[in-house]
Amino acid sequence: MKKIVSFGLIVVLAFMLMAKQAKAAVLPENPPVIGVESTTTDFYSHWQPGSFGATRIGDQGVAMALTSGFGLRAGLRTPFNVTDFEMQLDLSYMDPGTAAITFFGPQGSYISGNGAVLTVEFVKHTTVANKYLVAVQIGSGVHNVSLPEFILAEQGDWEDANWKGYHVVAPEDVITVSIKEVGSDVNVTINGQVFTVASSTFYSNFADKTNSYFLVGALNMDGSVQTLIANYVVDANRRAYYAEDGAFDTFKTNLEALETALLEDLSVIANVQAAQAINANLDIDSLKSYDKNFYQARFDAAQSTLAQAITELGGDIVLDELEAAIVNLENKVNLITNYTTANQAIAQLTIAQDKEVAVDDSEFTPEQVTRLGVLSDRIEAADALIISKVHDLVSGQIDAFEAAVLDLSDISKVNAALDARAAVSNNLISLLVEADQIEFNDAFDAAETVLLDATQTLDGWIVGDNTYVIENNNSFEATFLGSGLGEGNNGLFYELEQLDVRNFKMTLDISAITVEAGGWISFGIMENPEIFSTADDASVHNNKGLFFLIIPDGANQARVEIYMLSLYSNRFFDAKRTATLTINLSNEIVVDFSTEMKTVSGVTDEYLKISIGGQVMTGDTITTRSLKTSLATGKGYLYLAATGGTYASKNTIAVSLINGKTPVSDSLVVDYAPAPHVITTTLSYELETLTDKNIEFYNRDLAYTVKVNDVLVDASNYTYANNILKLKASFLETLEAGEHTVKIETAGGVASVALTITAAPQVPQSSNPVVWISVGLGGVVVLAAAAFFVFKKKGI
Repeated sequence: MKKIVSFGLIVVLAFMLMAKQAKAAVLPENPPVIGVESTTTDFYSHWQPGSFGATRIGDQGVAMALTSGFGLRAGLRTPFNVTDFEMQLDLSYMDPGTAAITFFGPQGSYISGNGAVLTVEFVKHTTVANKYLVAVQIGSGVHNVSLPEFILAEQGDWEDANWKGYHVVAPEDVITVSIKEVGSDVNVTINGQVFTVASSTFYSNFADKTNSYFLVGALNMDGSVQTLIANYVVDANRRAYYAEDGAFDTFKTNLEALETALLEDLSVIANVQAAQAINANLDIDSLKSYDKNFYQARFDAAQSTLAQAITELGGDIVLDELEAAIVNLENKVNLITNYTTANQAIAQLTIAQDKEVAVDDSEFTPEQVTRLGVLSDRIEAADALIISKVHDLVSGQIDAFEAAVLDLSDISKVNAALDARAAVSNNLISLLVEADQIEFNDAFDAAETVLLDATQTLDGWIVGDNTYVIENNNSFEATFLGSGLGEGNNGLFYELEQLDVRNFKMTLDISAITVEAGGWISFGIMENPEIFSTADDASVHNNKGLFFLIIPDGANQARVEIYMLSLYSNRFFDAKRTATLTINLSNEIVVDFSTEMKTVSGVTDEYLKISIGGQVMTGDTITTRSLKTSLATGKGYLYLAATGGTYASKNTIAVSLINGKTPVSDSLVVDYAPAPHVITTTLSYELETLTDKNIEFYNRDLAYTVKVNDVLVDASNYTYANNILKLKASFLETLEAGEHTVKIETAGGVASVALTITAAPQVPQSSNPVVWISVGLGGVVVLAAAAFFVFKKKGI
């Protein structure tokens, strides 16, 4: 049900904010250029950098050049907390009819079946100025129809009735959207109009609603370049960062004050000291990387001017500047927790050391010389402390890795060891002296050897790179990192035996599936013990087979795409079936393949029955005849693999059963033995008719025998072709009249046909009686008809 919060203080405040910031942005003198990345903004394209460009506008604004088209998307590098989010967009420069698309999801995701978890779209009316439709949609799929909470019946249809959402007239083409989670609900405010949606619905597809990437695209489907201005895109952390007295505002204010102070007469000690005091509070490392890039040139120029003035004045003012640099150094040393902060401290150490070297103490007083000595000692102490802290950090990381590999008894502990390995910073190690580097690298290598020895072998299976597998209670558990495709791919490939896809069962549990865009877990049965190829040519024939992609599609849910690479697949996409399944990942997933006989439109055929996670494939089904164009014998090699797994977002599975056996059994083969199928259940034959009789029978690729009354019938007495068993009349003539049972036996069972043999009909008797006249003496027998004959003699 739609909930609209009544106007009150919150709406008044919202309109005040909009009035303050609603002025349409002005395109920069140098507008964004397609294919040119901006280092002074957070905007970039994860997948298609050649289709986007950006330039910075003011403190928070960015002008985005977007190549319109379905599937094209860019976004911001750093993730957002979507429980407290706000954006203000200026759509003045978008063409009428264009849809500006903003959405949340993994880096590189998109709105149609590729990872988007929440979409906010803005459609510009083709004829009415300042009029827009805003569609808010959860999930990845249909994107142009808003949640019902945002569709107001009284507003009627949009000019294109396929688009449904909130209609808004935006002054100066500026739209502000804020998202705020309050208790169990979410308030979404669009230019002052507040809508409420249940939090459980709004965030239902988020893996982490406090940490999601923000992406942008444009739809015109014609490749035109659209310019979108984002006056700001913020969450709670960014709002605090850009707020008055926040890190950004503090730096900007101090830099402007320093630049002003440096315009004074710098031959006056007081003026230089005033500039020094301001500079002591100026820390460019407090900025985000793109803001640092934005201000770097101005900052460097100010530092150069100040340094020159200090050098010219000399004396205590030089020492003051050196001490300020040392204070900054000591502060940065205290903040060392990782490579970035250690590197910042080292950079500041270099600055302090350079200033120390540049000091000319030839005219110093004894007191100044003493002070310089004290300052030099502080630099040495800071240098030693940097080395000590870096050494301690690395030592802690190595210790954690060594401890983690001591117990690799289940996959959760393996994953913990992988995380501990990833936490070891090679960059930090590189900051140490050579002897320490050697010591730590040796310790790391030894721990990694323990990890790999325990997790990269599995009897009967080829274990791919970046695959970590462990046997546990007669099952195996595996984590796949990186890609299952290409060189050095991950995966598990069963090489001992071919398994029959027509009679296959596997029980697996997906304990973790990546949320990275384009990520999936896959399994299949292929001609070779390899993963499928995604080639766009007939080379896919080199490894045909049946395989499945399990793709995350919301919380604890995934869709299963089905592929059959066959002789008719001239590229990877030809293999895709139109049917998909939706499964629940919170339960064990039973994969069950069998065959079934079905009559469709009067035609009987054998079909592959595919069931995954309790969901049965009903559309675009596969006949066993067509399966032979993929797997000639119905058999192939089982594989499991994945793509998109990272240390932060792993692909982890457990396999407990394959064909009813533990997956570490000596053999996993189960014979394919379906029951024979007969259409003809009764049959009759009349003796002496000499006509062969047909039984419509499907042996389902199995050897068979024929028995009548439990007596084996010689194969010369029948033929079998095109699912017709033909019993020869010569054989049927040997059977006595009466009831018989024909049994057709295969390894899968027995099919019986009731056979009735009827006697040949009696020769019918004539209606004229025959009289036998015997003349004994002459030994002559005369047969004469009893009919009365009249002979008329000629001439009488």
